[in-house]
Amino acid sequence: MGASTFDRFNRLVEEMKSELDNFPAPLKEELGRYVNHFITSVERYNDLSNKQAVYRAVARFLQKQFAEPSHVCLAAVYRLCAETDPHFVNKLPPQTHAAANAVARLTAAARGLIIGVKAIYLRAASGDHLRKTEVWFADGGKPAAFTLEERVAWDHLPADVRESFLRDGAGLQVFKVYPKE
Repeated sequence: MGASTFDRFNRLVEEMKSELDNFPAPLKEELGRYVNHFITSVERYNDLSNKQAVYRAVARFLQKQFAEPSHVCLAAVYRLCAETDPHFVNKLPPQTHAAANAVARLTAAARGLIIGVKAIYLRAASGDHLRKTEVWFADGGKPAAFTLEERVAWDHLPADVRESFLRDGAGLQVFKVYPKE
């Protein structure tokens, strides 16, 4: 198993520390801005990737329940969760009139079926951590759950989850995805 992005980056910084004192001040400032931009970009990518994985799990549930194409299910999940981030919605294929109607029907059906959606992150003592997507729905008048569990490496956890695990020593982080409050 290869070294993580952060491990490689940390090794690079450690190697540069001895020479950093010899760098001119403007170069040090530029390097500082670059490092901050790099970290911010990695954190945003991790956050978006985790959010997308949760949305895909909910779309998988809808596909099992309604036998609609995956892109229709994913578009319905975005609507259901009031997602407007262009990172997600702009990556959907262009919709025909029929597909737009299918998305609207599926979104309405999902609202009638789904009670709630949670993304749960569990800290592992060692190795990869666990992301559980729980879709709670009405099944014959009783609540039932569809759960998808996925292993997530430390470097791929959302930044706020890593921070909570480190700062608070928390072993569990729960996010309510739907309904939005």
